[in-house]
Parts: sequence; C-alpha cells; structure tokens
Amino acid sequence: MRRAYFVERRSIKSIARSLKLARNTVRSIVRAEAETERRYERREQPRPQLGAHVAALDEMLAANAVRAARKRLSY
Repeated sequence: MRRAYFVERRSIKSIARSLKLARNTVRSIVRAEAETERRYERREQPRPQLGAHVAALDEMLAANAVRAARKRLSY
C-alpha cells in the first residue's frame, strides 16, 4: 500500500478499491511510520455452543454409521 501511494502515486481511493479495503484503513496504513502489517489475533478460543451436546452427537453419528444404507439418516 505504501509503495502504491508513495512510489506509484496512486490515490488512496484507487488503492482501497483495488484491495477491497476501507479508505480509512488505507489512509491509516499510509500515514503510519512504524508497523504497517495488520493481523487479527484472537486472544482465546471461545467455547463452542455445541460443547454440551458433542457427546450425544458423536453417539448419534456412530449409531447412524452402523445402520444399513437404506436406514441411515440423510442430511
């Protein structure tokens, strides 16, 4: 982004359009002097909503796999 802005003399709007980012994001990266890499890092993995039901679901799937092809549940 910084190269496109400073070297290639492209506008912030055209950079944002080509990279499919918000103009404010491009503007903040262009103006930043130090680190320009942006990454999303999750602090901790949230607990899945299925957590209490995982054992029952595994049991149902195992029972379904044993059935004959005609008797299996279709999804």
